[in-house]
Amino acid sequence: MKARLPLVINEQESGRVLYTVQVCLDGDKLAARVSEIWEWLDRQQVEPPVFRYRMTTEDVVLRLEFKILSDAAAFGEAFRGAVLGVT
Repeated sequence: MKARLPLVINEQESGRVLYTVQVCLDGDKLAARVSEIWEWLDRQQVEPPVFRYRMTTEDVVLRLEFKILSDAAAFGEAFRGAVLGVT
């Protein structure tokens, strides 16, 4: 069973909310998938202030934080991810 990460909406020091998106990538074609993500971010002119990853033997879990909810939602939709803590 995979470990579940906690649901998080972060707050910057300025009090602005950051929206966390989690995306799971399998090990196949990982470099190509990460390249697709960076290209998408460039095309959208979005620079997430936080980009984290966790590697397991089966997959890689990415967590990116966005300043704008609509950017987070679009990213999650584009890469089959989920905006955490938002219903």
